Amino acid sequence: MRGASPKADVFSFGIMVMELFTKRRPTGNIEEDGVPMTLQQLVGNALARGLEGVAGVLDPGMKVATEVDLSTAADALRLASSCAEFEPADRPDMNGVLSALLKMSRACGGE
Repeated sequence: MRGASPKADVFSFGIMVMELFTKRRPTGNIEEDGVPMTLQQLVGNALARGLEGVAGVLDPGMKVATEVDLSTAADALRLASSCAEFEPADRPDMNGVLSALLKMSRACGGE
């Protein structure tokens, strides 16, 4: 059994972001067109379909008023997806995650 590591923390962060944005559990039964899949696969498929795909997996209670909001949600899910890569070596480190989050915040008018 593997112990805790920074890359495991990054993985957990990615899964948590996907859960928050989609309102789906990573361990639940997820189906798309009758095909069972993981939360990571669901998000990956949505990202591959572009903004329309992302809109289709977002939590219905999430307020996405503009295309910029939707694009930002897609950026967050793309980051989450990279954090949840199967191979730890393929995941960013937390400094990279922080840098991406700060860039998204600045793009949204944050400081």
